[in-house]
Amino acid sequence: MSPRNPTDHQKKDLETFRNPSLDEDGVSEIINAKKTEIDAQSVTSISDRLVDKTPWRSVIIAGGLGFCQAVQFTLYFSSTWPYLQVVDRDSTEEFYGAVIAIYSIGQLISSPLFGYWSTKSRGVKAPLVTCLILSMIGNFTYVLAEILPHNARYLVIFARLIVGIGSGNVSVLKSYVAMASTQQDRGRAFAFLTGGITLGQTTGPVLQLLFTMIGYPGIPMFGRMKFNMYTSAAYSAVAMNFLALFFLLGLFEEKYAGIDKSQLEKKTKEEKSMDQNRLPPFDMIAVFVCYCTIFAQRFTFVNLETLNAPMGQTIFGYTRLRVVQVLGVVHAASTAVALVLYIAFVVFKLDRYMNLRRQVIIAFFGLLIFHFVTYAWPFLPGRPETYSQQEYDLAQDNGTELTGCNSDRFDWCESVPRVDEYLFYITTVIFVGFCQPNINITLNTLFSKILGPRRIGTQQGILQMCGSAARLVGPILASQAYTKYGPQIPWIMSIAVVAFVIAAWLVFHNRMVPLTTGIFKLELTSRSSSSASERSTEAKRRRHREKVVDIAPFFKSVSGDDFWNCIPYHYTQPARAFTELPQSSQCVVGDRAGGVRLLEVDGHAEELDKKHNVHNAEIVDICVNPGASLVASTSNEKYVNLLPLKDNKFGKSDRLKTEQAVRSLVCVEDCRNGANALLCGCKQVILAYDVVTRKCFGTMFNDQSGSTITKLSGVEGCLLLSATADRCNQLWDIRVQRPVKSFDAISKSTLAAGAHVDSSGRVLARIDGNDMLYFHDLDTGKLFHKHQIPDVQGQLTALRFTSLQRYLAMADSENIYLMDWNHPTSAIISKPIGKVLPEDKVSKIRWHSTNKQFYCAGNTGFQTFQFAEQLDNTYQPEKKVMMYKITDSNIEYEKGFLSNATTISPCSSRCSTELEPYILSPYYGQKGLRGSCYPQLVYYIFMASCFVIVMLLFAYCTGFIDFLHYEPPKRQRFY
Repeated sequence: MSPRNPTDHQKKDLETFRNPSLDEDGVSEIINAKKTEIDAQSVTSISDRLVDKTPWRSVIIAGGLGFCQAVQFTLYFSSTWPYLQVVDRDSTEEFYGAVIAIYSIGQLISSPLFGYWSTKSRGVKAPLVTCLILSMIGNFTYVLAEILPHNARYLVIFARLIVGIGSGNVSVLKSYVAMASTQQDRGRAFAFLTGGITLGQTTGPVLQLLFTMIGYPGIPMFGRMKFNMYTSAAYSAVAMNFLALFFLLGLFEEKYAGIDKSQLEKKTKEEKSMDQNRLPPFDMIAVFVCYCTIFAQRFTFVNLETLNAPMGQTIFGYTRLRVVQVLGVVHAASTAVALVLYIAFVVFKLDRYMNLRRQVIIAFFGLLIFHFVTYAWPFLPGRPETYSQQEYDLAQDNGTELTGCNSDRFDWCESVPRVDEYLFYITTVIFVGFCQPNINITLNTLFSKILGPRRIGTQQGILQMCGSAARLVGPILASQAYTKYGPQIPWIMSIAVVAFVIAAWLVFHNRMVPLTTGIFKLELTSRSSSSASERSTEAKRRRHREKVVDIAPFFKSVSGDDFWNCIPYHYTQPARAFTELPQSSQCVVGDRAGGVRLLEVDGHAEELDKKHNVHNAEIVDICVNPGASLVASTSNEKYVNLLPLKDNKFGKSDRLKTEQAVRSLVCVEDCRNGANALLCGCKQVILAYDVVTRKCFGTMFNDQSGSTITKLSGVEGCLLLSATADRCNQLWDIRVQRPVKSFDAISKSTLAAGAHVDSSGRVLARIDGNDMLYFHDLDTGKLFHKHQIPDVQGQLTALRFTSLQRYLAMADSENIYLMDWNHPTSAIISKPIGKVLPEDKVSKIRWHSTNKQFYCAGNTGFQTFQFAEQLDNTYQPEKKVMMYKITDSNIEYEKGFLSNATTISPCSSRCSTELEPYILSPYYGQKGLRGSCYPQLVYYIFMASCFVIVMLLFAYCTGFIDFLHYEPPKRQRFY
């Protein structure tokens, strides 16, 4: 049979299939339109999940789910050990430790898996539902152990394994809260979640305490199953899981406010590599320190949790019922303290006023103090009550319960001192109740900020896995060490782990900061074609490979045009002094007539508040405190005017009377307590005033006799730079009365105010009044480099480093220049980026704290030079630059990254008047302690002391040394 010939319609369809452009019926257009519709729906679904504000209802529901999880976990604290002894008489303390640890094995396995699942699926509902179902199955299996005639302990341990796997939802909940909340609300959102968990930890022991009224064997239910003081925990946990499923499926909405849109889009590897807006990598060392921190926290807590019940029976001589009751009260009281702290975080938003890193260190110091206070020191009086194994067997046959320590089972019963039970439980409530919630909030908040606004399900799962590893290792080590040596060795293990974490936070303190997603770059972009931009980038890479340092594209475009907008502001009175407000585009300007103005200078001139005439003469200096809540000004008189600032409005002015006429001001913050100190440069002294009490608490004396202090500027933390009328500069440490370093005048024409220190706090830049720049090492005081500025009109009148990177703005009588000083010996000077106002001379330059703009003030007006933001993304220069480090005699170079170019605060190494040279090191993110004045020597001495104490205790408890060792004679027993 011959095949049929195709018809004309079939031929047409075949051609249309082969060549869609021949489609006359518009089929291809329909297909393309359908694809466009699908893409639009995908974009719409992503935009629906992204919100601008924190979805508080979903965050609160997440806290409720954490509450349900915590209730079913803490219900077992005090009843598992007695339950094991009831269902299986062969249960031992070691097996009980394994039961506690198996929960953590399940969590150890499931946390990273569920976290990875939520990251890949870009959703959290499915993993949460799965976890709740597994928890219900495990809790019901726990009840069935009572009906087994033999080896029921193995079913208990299997049930705890399933519940542990189901507890992997905690990592998913934490990752969701971190991604759903904005950075400003992150601490408060975690307070809701961890507060819900803590409320569950409070409710669980209270419920268990109420269930003790049921007693044993309890109320019969189905067959041999009974509802009693031991199985009531499992039944309650099943009910909690049903309640959690209802909230999750009925009320929970999955929305995000703390991640980038790109984190919700599915992209190929090629698309991710080409994405110009992808997030920078996070600091792995900081993340690893967080992993170690949660391990230490869980390790110390689980050791205490594991040994509470055995210690109550052996050391304190409690019955099983008394152990359940006492531990229930202790857990309820400690979690109530924690709950109060969580409520304070939620209501008062304490995370916005606290240093997260410092809170973690303080909390671990609290745990260290707790373990030292409750340690069984050899000099303590009293020993536990003891009984023999024969007495125990007789009591079991008679149905009575003996209390105390079994001396035939534990060799240490009559040698280990007895800790006072009231001291033990009171310190548990205070220290554990205070330290645990502090670590929970601050560590989780800081961990999410270190990772940045990305999907963190996998990393949060690994964090939870580290905590589970502690829960796995801790009970096994603690129970075995307790059986063989008593409570001393488990306490020493906890002290060692806590001391290690404290040391890690002190060493890597400057790296434990939020991820910096935007790199502050001074760069000028190109309006030329994309091919020209690509050629420029390739040329830059080629120059970098040839080790030729040329960073000129930061200051000029390929075509040679400039893209810095000059915005002049003219007033009736010249701007004699001004300062910028931190983290804003506002300036406070003081004029010649003694008036103070508050200006918004972000591209336009706007006076936010009316002019305040606070002086009768010309204002010579003005400053703002670090919190931008107080403005101080002076007019070379014996007082300083203080203006409160709130909501862009000045308050009622007040005067701080001084002993001498004040020429210069700088406001610093005490890093220990956040208080503000006002430093006033007078004739030959610097006076330090407390702005609250208005008292002078310090005086620093100028070594240059007869030389008046004319200018002050803060360097970092406790360091201060001054300029005097004889054109000298001096470096001060505010903790000593004399300057720690002096720099003589360069020439007779040196400007008194022509000096500034770069953002690292290592380099002093000075101008000689002509066309030369001089750079000094602040540590050694040596001049290590000088640079001539070509084509200077007249003399240089002002200079200023940026606050975030090593860029320098300079001005002469006609022009304003920029200088890239990331590589000092081959620094690039830009062409003039702006003109000075006619008949003017720039006397002051200030950089904006975060934006790419700086301000200039002169005799006639006020100018802003602002980078053209609309062209910011058209040119992407290489991020690799050269960092530098300063030695005694020369300059060495090492490669670094622009985002890491800022260095650690200098004050940690300047704790004496002998300023030894040190090496610059990379720094991640923002400023650290901001030059905290705490001497590191104290830290080192403390850590060395802790190490020596731990080693001595270990040697004593293991028998290597036997001083202060007292072993009372054993009592003879007669049967």
